[in-house]
Amino acid sequence: MVELGENILIIQSPVFEQLSSMFIIQDYANKQTKRELNGELQKWVDEKVRSIPQILKDELEVFFSQETFIGLSMIRYAYETNCYQSLEKFIQQIESDSAHHIFEHFLETGFTPTEVSDIHDFTEVRLFIKNTSLPENEKWKLTYLYVDIENTKNRFISLMKQFYEFYFKTDLPYFLKKQQENIDYLKGKQIFSTREKVGEGISSYSFICD
Repeated sequence: MVELGENILIIQSPVFEQLSSMFIIQDYANKQTKRELNGELQKWVDEKVRSIPQILKDELEVFFSQETFIGLSMIRYAYETNCYQSLEKFIQQIESDSAHHIFEHFLETGFTPTEVSDIHDFTEVRLFIKNTSLPENEKWKLTYLYVDIENTKNRFISLMKQFYEFYFKTDLPYFLKKQQENIDYLKGKQIFSTREKVGEGISSYSFICD
């Protein structure tokens, strides 16, 4: 982690890279994407979409649907719990944490300006989900995941482990190298000089798509 002033931090994290990659893979697997990738990365995505079994694609759809992207909410979790340095540490942290605390982060998707005050209260959580701006099918999905909360946590852990071991581990050095190249390029352009320039110069997927 490098601090560049004005509360601007650069973090190189394999956890962030895997979570983002899972979202992109899911996006392309369901043919929903409008994103353009460079040739090298597009080839990698196409290869993974072909090789990942349908049962794993279904789990990616549950946690990384572009309508909820609850899996991406774990980027904040990884940072707040200081476990973003390695996938092993990230998974160990989730395993040792309560299912309710994990699910509390799943609800922080940006579809509501508030946070649930009591994650253990089913009535409140159900009402919280109902009042989000999510599509109805996604509201039902989140409600079911909450009802089956311990299994939901275990499903997410299993998905992270399988994706890392079979589809990401060997490619991780490449992604970290590309990430560092992007960071060096943007630093050279002085995009990190102010928070305003950061907002103007970096898109949501710049470190994955470029």
